[in-house]
This record gives sequence, structure tokens and C-alpha cells, in this order.
Amino acid sequence: MTFPGALSFKSSQLTREKAAKNSSRAYGKHGQKIVKKISHFANLSFLKNRIMFWTFQLIS
Repeated sequence: MTFPGALSFKSSQLTREKAAKNSSRAYGKHGQKIVKKISHFANLSFLKNRIMFWTFQLIS
């Protein structure tokens, strides 16, 4: 079962991973940690939006 946003999420994940690789070259371990935190936060907010969307669908 696919939901809208799955594709865009996948592509954004790929660009984030690329950015993480690039920044790890630039900033070393510390930069990697920051990028990981940012991507983790992005994943959380994405999931939160998904859950809100599904609960809204259930209610309506």
C-alpha cells in the first residue's frame, strides 16, 4: 500500500544521505552528528504529519 508522499519522502531521504556524505567530508564526525540529528528530526516530523493525516482521515 502506497500513500502520497512516499515517493517524495524516498527522494528527500536520498538527497539527505548525499548531503550527509558531503558534510561528513567537510566537517568530519561532528558534522555527521549534526546531519544525523537533522535527518532524524525530519523523519520524526514526517511521521508526525503522516499520523496526523491518517487520524484526520479516520475522523472524517
